[in-house]
Amino acid sequence: MNFIELPEPDGEVYTCATKDIVRGVPPGTLYVQDAGGGGGWGDPKKRPAEKVAAEVRDGSIFLEQAREAYGVVLDEQTLELDEEETAKVRGL
Repeated sequence: MNFIELPEPDGEVYTCATKDIVRGVPPGTLYVQDAGGGGGWGDPKKRPAEKVAAEVRDGSIFLEQAREAYGVVLDEQTLELDEEETAKVRGL
């Protein structure tokens, strides 16, 4: 989910609405933005399996997405890469 917040020096936090025009921002205000990523480049099944596994472990992508989108199979309990199953799913 994308959002923009402006935490002001006095502790007040302004959350911007879609296409909001913000004026009168006090000096010292921070600009905080959280934005989703793009679609990427190239065949997702050619992405290094260990990088996909690391993204599952750090919570960037879900376990199911690893298999469906990237063809990477991880153990559901340990989140360790299953190289043999990954090779099968990827057709290698």
